[in-house]
Amino acid sequence: MRRRDSWQVSFIRRQRNVLPEDSIRNAGFVEGFLLRGDRRFSPLQKVAAVIIGVFYSSPGIAGLVVAGLLSAHPDQLGSVAIVIVPILVLLSLAWLYIGGRMLRNVIRQAINS
Repeated sequence: MRRRDSWQVSFIRRQRNVLPEDSIRNAGFVEGFLLRGDRRFSPLQKVAAVIIGVFYSSPGIAGLVVAGLLSAHPDQLGSVAIVIVPILVLLSLAWLYIGGRMLRNVIRQAINS
């Protein structure tokens, strides 16, 4: 009977991930795990960290490209470009920092192993 109870508890715990608040909490745990990099990554986690790191870096790269295009042609937007370009650069750098930190953790672990 005890084995059945533990199986039911395990099943209920696995099903909890289908609720939105549980999914959000679990996603936060995963991203925190990848950002901190304090524990060893398994090979699958390393691949996932690279993929997620590239996805997090992509908006940063795209934002910097758009900011460069806007600053190269400021006459297209006029005075709005003066406000948009610095905000876009700051947001892009934040995305690049998050993605770069994930990629750095993977590279650091690969070098140390």
